[in-house]
Amino acid sequence: MASPQPHCVQPAAYRAYQVQHAACRQLLRFEDYCNPSAPPPTSLPLPFARAAPGRRSGGACATGRNVFIDLGANWCNTLQLYSRVPEAASLAWAGAASWEVYAFEASPLIAPFVERCCAALNAGRGLPPSPLPPAGSSMQLLTYAPQLGCTSGGRGARLACIEKSLEVPLRQMRVVPALTSNSTLLEERLAVARRRARRCGLRQRKGATYTLVPSAAGAERSSFKITTSPIQMLRGGTSSPGGPSQQRRSSDQTYDADIVSWLQESFSERDFVVLKMDIEGGERHIIPKLLATNASRLVDVLLWECHLKWRGQQGKCQCAVWEEQLRTIGGVRKVYREPYPFAGIEKGRSPSWSPQGT
Repeated sequence: MASPQPHCVQPAAYRAYQVQHAACRQLLRFEDYCNPSAPPPTSLPLPFARAAPGRRSGGACATGRNVFIDLGANWCNTLQLYSRVPEAASLAWAGAASWEVYAFEASPLIAPFVERCCAALNAGRGLPPSPLPPAGSSMQLLTYAPQLGCTSGGRGARLACIEKSLEVPLRQMRVVPALTSNSTLLEERLAVARRRARRCGLRQRKGATYTLVPSAAGAERSSFKITTSPIQMLRGGTSSPGGPSQQRRSSDQTYDADIVSWLQESFSERDFVVLKMDIEGGERHIIPKLLATNASRLVDVLLWECHLKWRGQQGKCQCAVWEEQLRTIGGVRKVYREPYPFAGIEKGRSPSWSPQGT
C-alpha cells in the first residue's frame, strides 16, 4: 500500500520565506507534518503541532460576532486594522452592528497609553497623539531622526541625539501598577469576551468597542517580572549607557494570558475572528497549541510575523510549515504575513508621527 501523499504541499509559503520545499522536507520530516494520520514524530528540531479532529459548535446565537484580537497593540497603530482586512467585506457578519476589539499589550510603560486609545475610540474620538515615536527597534527609531533634527553623524550619534531630544517625554512615562500588575482587573477584562458570548455579542451598538487587556500573549497562564526602560521600548531591548534610559530601568510585575484557552471559552466558529499576532517570538508557543487543540478553527484571518524566520533556514522552514498547517488542517481561511499589503502607513515600519513639544 502506497504511503499517504502529503496534502499541504503548497509552494507559496516556501517562496515567501526564501526556502526550498525539499530542504524543509529534509529538515523537518515534512511528511509527518502534512499527514494527520501519521504517528507524531519523536524527534524534531522545533515544536510539532497537529490539529485535533472535529469542529466546535457555533453555539445558540442566530448570527456570529465580528472580532479583532490585536496581540501586540504597541502604540495603537493597528487597533483599527480590522477595517482594512479584505476578507472582512465578504466574511464579516453584516447583521452584527459592532466589532469587538481586544488589544493585548505586555509593556507596563505602553499599556496606559493603549488604555487612553481605547477610551478615546469608545467615546467616538480619534486616537490620541503618541507621546513618543511608535518604534520597536533601533532601525525604526532612526527613521524619525529627521523630525527630531538628528541627521548628523553615524548610527550611534543619531541614536544618542534622538534619546537626548526625547528626554522630556521619556522622563514622563510612568508605570501604572493598578492597570498592569492587577490580576483582578486582568481577569475582568478577559471575562468581557465571555460575557458577550453569552449575550451573542453587542447588537445594540454600531461601530466598534475597544478593550485593553494589559497582558502578554502566551500559551499558558503565568506571571513574570519584566525589566524595561522608556528608551528600551523604542529600541527593542537596547539602552545606551549613561543616558536617561539607563537611570530609569525598572522591574515590574506583569502577566501572560493563555490566549488559546481564552479563544475557546469566548468565541465560536460562527464568529468572524481576525487575529493579529506580533509578539516577538511568542508565536512559537501559541501556534502549536492552536493547532493541537483545534482552536485554530476559531480564527478566520491571521495577520502575523513569524520571528523564527531570523533563525536561519530551519526557522524559515518552521514558519512556512506552520502557515501550511494553519491553512490546510487548521481551518484558517487566510494568512497574511507582515508587512500586510492592505495596511498602508498604519502598519508600515515607520508609522506617521510628529514631535509634541519635545
